[in-house]
Amino acid sequence: MAFTANDASFIPIWLGNLPHDPDQLKEAEKELAVAIAKVSVDLGVLDICPKDVCFRFHTKGSSSSGVGLGFGFAWVPRPVAQNLVQVGQLEYSDGNGSERFASVRESRGHPSRPASAKEEIAVAVVGTFASLEVQLAELISQWQTVFDEANVHLNFRFSEKNGTSEICKLLQGKRHFLRRVPIGVVLWQPQDLCRACLSSANPAKEVFDVINAAKSACSAGHVLMFLQIKECRSCDERQASDILKEGLQNINLCEFINWPALVELYPCATSEPLAAACALIIRHRTAALLSNRLKVFVADCDHTLWEGVVAEDGVQGVKLAAPHVGLQRRLAALQKAGRLICIASRNASATEVLQVFVDRKKECPLQLEQIVAYEVHPGPKPQSLQRLSTLLSLTLDSFVFLDDNCFEVEDVRQSLPDVITVHIPADHAEFDRLVQHCWLLDAFQGTPTKEDQDRTELYRQNAARRAERERHRSLTDFLDSLEVEVVIHEPNQNDAYRYVSRLCQLCAKTNQFNTTQLRLSELEISMWCNNELRSVFAAQVKDKFGDYGLVAGVFCSLEEDSVVVDCLAMSCRVLHRGVELQLLRKVAQLALARDKAKVTVKFRPSSKNALARGFLARLFCWLEGHVWQSPDISSQISWECGEQVFAFPALELSQLSSCALEGFSDASVSDWRREAIDRELHVSSWTNVVDAEDWMLVPTHPQHVTSWSALLKKICDIGPDIPLSSGRNPGKDRRHRWRL
Repeated sequence: MAFTANDASFIPIWLGNLPHDPDQLKEAEKELAVAIAKVSVDLGVLDICPKDVCFRFHTKGSSSSGVGLGFGFAWVPRPVAQNLVQVGQLEYSDGNGSERFASVRESRGHPSRPASAKEEIAVAVVGTFASLEVQLAELISQWQTVFDEANVHLNFRFSEKNGTSEICKLLQGKRHFLRRVPIGVVLWQPQDLCRACLSSANPAKEVFDVINAAKSACSAGHVLMFLQIKECRSCDERQASDILKEGLQNINLCEFINWPALVELYPCATSEPLAAACALIIRHRTAALLSNRLKVFVADCDHTLWEGVVAEDGVQGVKLAAPHVGLQRRLAALQKAGRLICIASRNASATEVLQVFVDRKKECPLQLEQIVAYEVHPGPKPQSLQRLSTLLSLTLDSFVFLDDNCFEVEDVRQSLPDVITVHIPADHAEFDRLVQHCWLLDAFQGTPTKEDQDRTELYRQNAARRAERERHRSLTDFLDSLEVEVVIHEPNQNDAYRYVSRLCQLCAKTNQFNTTQLRLSELEISMWCNNELRSVFAAQVKDKFGDYGLVAGVFCSLEEDSVVVDCLAMSCRVLHRGVELQLLRKVAQLALARDKAKVTVKFRPSSKNALARGFLARLFCWLEGHVWQSPDISSQISWECGEQVFAFPALELSQLSSCALEGFSDASVSDWRREAIDRELHVSSWTNVVDAEDWMLVPTHPQHVTSWSALLKKICDIGPDIPLSSGRNPGKDRRHRWRL
């Protein structure tokens, strides 16, 4: 059956990072069609042929022989479009056996994901034993009934093959197994590992092959979980397990969970190991979704962070029992993963409360410096939470409140329904159960970036900036007083690893100052850094109050007569610090060094990137009034396939100062430039250290927020009572029966 671009079952997707050479572009068209057909088959969508996929590549001159502009469109089945847009890239061969990656995003006007579409928890699972899909099918179905409330789909992909050698092939990318999923899970049994070792001439070789394959996968940006689902029963099995653990535990993006840890979390693993494994996998992935919603954890102190009342028992009199220490440990882990920890207590003296963290420092896993703000006074808790929300500039639906007093918890529920509440039980056994099984407290999200780890300190520095702002009459004087320093790096193949994770975050999460919303994966950014025809610049910023971290990046391509800025992404916390201009000056210097006369900046309008548009509007005014001094510069501004393209002279841009550009903030224009400049200058009063979209993903649909709240309440009550297969003996472990 043949399909065309007008077929209702096919929708367009945008493809970027395409070759410019006409011959290479023709070869890429064939290979991209093959890759898309494979994806369609993998997803079980349509059995299409490569010739059924329709393309339109954008070129200069003739559409058949012109030089490619690096992007185009492909018409693919809707489910394929949804999957590729979620992953953000498509791997294909360049015809010479080398791998290439095309970036993928939604085509404007043709969203590949309807507003009502489900979010997805996608996982790739492989085991050292067979029949995984059959054994887990019923369990996944039971879990799906829970996640249906939040409109979330569980998508488990299983390998058709098993064994250590197959695992190595999958992890090394010799199959399409890890493509298009955020995490790969390896379920392994010690006896299978030991059996593979004994069948080899070098017994330890099989284990080291798996370790090396895991290193290869994680270095390419894949997240892995190795989960042991059977107990070691011999010395050989324990030895193989120890070798595997030692080799995997220091690999970034790789998590190793052994049998004792699984049984401690879910005791039913002794009789239903796959049920425990399935629960842990889903819990791990749910934590990633929660990390986009829950940002602030506010804890009561007395009978919550410690046992006793500090006002009555004194600093040395309160007890740090096991459950309280466990809760502090979970909160400390969340802080290291980038969440904000606050305390809210109705004690009269803040000094006494804080003194517990000072005098009992060695006993408290949660340290005073990890607490970003506190509200200690006899007033109502809802008012404390509202003040914290204002102080942190974060909405209440990103807050989690923990308290042992059921009246306080109910007061917050009634007064602030957007806040997620957790009641801390008085019974130590129940308290310990909550600490171990409350999914809201999970901090699984891969390796935190430096910015994640330093977020609490960044908020403290921002408080000092606010105080400094009050001492100056004008915003200009305030910005001058900050003594801003900008250091720009050009990552290459030798040091790209230092910048890739944070640059990937900037691409994925910044919207307001993002010129084209180019969403690049860590692998794509690494390839960009290693490409002679491309350049990446990363900006680190600090002032007299502290280090903002890596807050901006620009991605460039070298063309025949210009350097093209494919994307400029910057956190709004350094808006009007001159960072964006310094980056463009760096690009202009690159252009001059490569004998290019122009710097071309692409801008793709969206509903959120008005700030980037305002900056380019001021550059537009400077171009109009300073360089050509002519009201007609239409030849320097053009529209190409939904993108506004600005062509700037490299020499003048390399010499442009921030003061000169600010002079065009009050340009007497009345078209789109005036509106864009006004919007950018209005936002210049922001001194928040954390960019809203860099930190908070705001839910689009109110009904989705409500359904997530229902899910959060349910998973807080799950505990160890997870779904079990119906075929188990009902006379054993009856306490673990699943109840909806």
